Amino acid sequence: MAPPSWVILSCEPRVCGGGDDPVLPQGADVALSLAAPPRVAVLSVSRRVSPAEVDHCARCKSPFVLALDPSAGLVLLVAPPPPSPDDSGDLRSWTDRNGNERTFRVSLIPRPLYFVCDVAAATAPPTSPTRSASSSTTTSASSPRQEEAGGTTWSSSSRPSSATTRPPCSASRP
Repeated sequence: MAPPSWVILSCEPRVCGGGDDPVLPQGADVALSLAAPPRVAVLSVSRRVSPAEVDHCARCKSPFVLALDPSAGLVLLVAPPPPSPDDSGDLRSWTDRNGNERTFRVSLIPRPLYFVCDVAAATAPPTSPTRSASSSTTTSASSPRQEEAGGTTWSSSSRPSSATTRPPCSASRP
């Protein structure tokens, strides 16, 4: 049976590597389970790509597909950052009106991690995104394989394309 000419790809990958989760092939970071339309194809990623524990201050709490290049079999994936060390951030203190000194930590909200998933090679090397000077909602990243060949740059906006599209991760603030 020939592969379908088009597929529906879930924007939420399956994270494998613990308990009852399906297991990726040995040494693979990523795998794609193709399903003929109208069923949904699912990208599976390892715990190296998406950690089991997420930083409690992270804006993004679960991984999601940001963009894809079907001609090259590449998927740009955003993953939440792992937990920060407990002693990260600046230590601040203040005295309340009763004279008791209170101490707390102030730290930065960690940035999400970006991976270029190569489905054919089953790899997901991290990449460094760049922010557009004109808009803080636009991110672009280059595929390492395509940079060597003269380069294609992916661009994606974090704004939903329609009213029915829900944002891929919650924007929670500490």
